[in-house]
Amino acid sequence: PGMGVTYRPFPERRFAEIVFFVVSKKVQIRGYGSRMMNHLKAAMQGEGFQRLLVYGDNTAVRFFAKQGFQEVLVGNPRWKEYIKDYQQSTLMECVLSPEIDYLNVPPMVKQQHEDLRAYQLEKTGTSFILRPGLRVFKEGKVKILHPSEIPGVDPHYYTLTERERSLRMKQLVEPMTKILDEITKLPEASLFLEPV
Repeated sequence: PGMGVTYRPFPERRFAEIVFFVVSKKVQIRGYGSRMMNHLKAAMQGEGFQRLLVYGDNTAVRFFAKQGFQEVLVGNPRWKEYIKDYQQSTLMECVLSPEIDYLNVPPMVKQQHEDLRAYQLEKTGTSFILRPGLRVFKEGKVKILHPSEIPGVDPHYYTLTERERSLRMKQLVEPMTKILDEITKLPEASLFLEPV
């Protein structure tokens, strides 16, 4: 498949900048990009690097976020005069953990899911969390709830800045649009595309 990565190492600063990371559209969404990224992380980890930096354009930010990169919100002197600033791109960083075997991430994540389910089953008697309904409806009160008041909703989401929330929303819109596009292409969907 058509793919490749180019990076600039800065060993004295223990970071590397990903200059180009390309996966052909023909083979995207098949896991090749993730595998290539994990091999790069393993190679950098083996050479003693602690961080990877990349400037992601709008189409790549979501991919890098899925690979463990986070937006750099404040400049860092560690790389300030080493890498070039790019316009209309987001500077992102991934901290390489010495405890992670990047070449075995899928089995590790699967094991974590199994361990979590076993822990939940042992602790609660079920592998899922059942939450009580909202009492506000039973009490007959009309009250607008803030989403963070709903049991099970991640309260961290509502402490994010507007920019961070916007980035999360963009990360949802793209895959949902792709799913909708794929569904509307199905022959069975033709009955539902036009109003009756």
